[in-house]
Parts: sequence; structure tokens; C-alpha cells
Amino acid sequence: MCDLLLLSAFVSAAELDFERELYRSKWFEYRFMSPEEATRLFTEAYVKIYRDIWRQEFDVTAASSKQAIAAGGLYHNHREFALMWGARQAADALGAPYEVHIRHAMEIKLRLGWKKPPRPNQLCGIKKADRMLPALQKRWEDRSETMPFIGMPIYRSENFYGFHAQLDHQAFVLDRLGKHGHRVWAAGSVAIAQRLIPIEKIGEKWGEDFAARATDEGRRETDAPVVELAEGAALPCCFGRNDEVSETCGSCPAAARCRIVSNLTTRVVEAKYGSADPVKARAANQNADRQRRFRQRRAEKRAADKAAAAAATPASDIAA
Repeated sequence: MCDLLLLSAFVSAAELDFERELYRSKWFEYRFMSPEEATRLFTEAYVKIYRDIWRQEFDVTAASSKQAIAAGGLYHNHREFALMWGARQAADALGAPYEVHIRHAMEIKLRLGWKKPPRPNQLCGIKKADRMLPALQKRWEDRSETMPFIGMPIYRSENFYGFHAQLDHQAFVLDRLGKHGHRVWAAGSVAIAQRLIPIEKIGEKWGEDFAARATDEGRRETDAPVVELAEGAALPCCFGRNDEVSETCGSCPAAARCRIVSNLTTRVVEAKYGSADPVKARAANQNADRQRRFRQRRAEKRAADKAAAAAATPASDIAA
């Protein structure tokens, strides 16, 4: 909940709610990571790759001194945070690991003639109309075929709770196995040794005989260490942004706890900032203030023009 309270001062409620959609699209390593933690990770990757690109393409000596982001850190500047947040969400929408996404985007921009590495908001927009999107999607599709399986404890059988991310990962594993050149060995490894998918699903996909052979292969492999996570130790990235009408939220194993945290967070944010959506309220107040200043300047200008016109009128005309 602390992350959500911190983020509420920097991100609108709509942008926080968008994490529910990104939960099913983002790369599996980030699906049980809070949006705040993911944005920090994205920022670290951006700074690292920015300097790498500068070293490779421009100046080896100056590369290490390049800040890449505004001085003061991620939370020092609302605009800088918004840029990183939006760029990170774009990577999540594409489903790519952050380092892969950032490097590919920067390389494409430089080949198009850019004279320096792009800023976060220039990497790739989240909208479908972004011209960078097809090139990045193609790059990621080619790269994803060689990405290793995710060996995080939350995706192993001993920690299976039925989260959508876990089910999606099992489907991803099955899809990758279908393209593997040594399918029996690979199936045995991920099902028996790594425990990333039930052997029953292997049998449903390719038959009981295939599953039996895969089991034999898997027993020859070294078992991955068993790391049992306490219930609640790993929660979806969208935890605390419950939507009662969402099918994904309704079928989530953490739905009951999520509703409690969501309601509590809303009350605390309202008490602290006077609004459940401080960023939107701040923008509305700033807009109202701009309009007020504009009307005031316009009224002052009209009064000055009227005074100037009166001063320019001859006294004889006024008397007449």
C-alpha cells in the first residue's frame, strides 16, 4: 500500500488502473512486481543503455558522465517521473523485457538518423499509431524465440495459486516447447526438474506416451531448488487497484485482499490530499488557474485599450 500512496502524488488514477490491463501483457518477470519497483527498474535500465549507446556511437570518455535523466532522481521531478512511467508502460504493453525494449528502440532511432539517444518518451509511444511499434514488435518477436524460461519461484509448482500470470506462463511454456528442436528433453526439464508446468498438461498436449518419455528425461536433470513462498509474498502488479466489474479481478486469487487494500488506499489518499485522484485534481486546479489568469489579463488589456482610446480622443469630440 505504501507504493500506491507514494504513486498517487505522481500518477493519475487512470494510469494506475491501466496496470490491470498491463498485468496480462507485460514480460513475466514484472507481473508480480509493483509498478513503482518496475518503474525504478526501467529507469536503471534506461540509464545503463543510454551510456552504453553513447559509448558505442559517440564518445567513450564522456559516456560514464552522462546523467541520462534529470538531476535529483526519479521522484525529484514530476515531469521526469511521468516520462519514465509512460515509457515503462509502453514496454509493458509490448511485453518485452526492459533492457531489450530500450536497446532495440535506441538502435532503431539511431539508424533513422538521430544524433543522440532518445529520451524516454521518444522510445516508443503506447498508442498503436506509433510508427516505431511495428519495428519493435518484429524485433521482440524474433528475440522472444530465444529467451530462456522464467525460473522465478512464483512460477514453480510449489507456489502455484492460480494467478492469471501463472496460467499465462504455463501457456507460454507450452508454446515454446512446441517450437523446440529437442521437445521431449525440454518438456521433461521444464515439467519435472524445473517444475514450471504440470506434466499432465504435457500429456494433454502431446499424449501420455510423450509425457512418460519426458518424465524419464526430466528425472535425469538436476532439480531446481525448492523455494516455497508464503501466501501473499508475491502479488500481481495491479494489486490494490481492484475493479469489481473486471473479469480478471473477479477471478484473481487475491481479489478479496485487493478490495480491502484498494478501499483503504482510496480513503487514506483522500484524507491526505483532499481527493482520491490528486494528480487529476492538481491538473484541474492548474487549468482553472490558467484560465483565471488569462481572463484577468484579457480584462486588463481591454481596460488599457479603452483608456488609451479615451486618451487619444480630442477633448472637443468628447464635449460634442
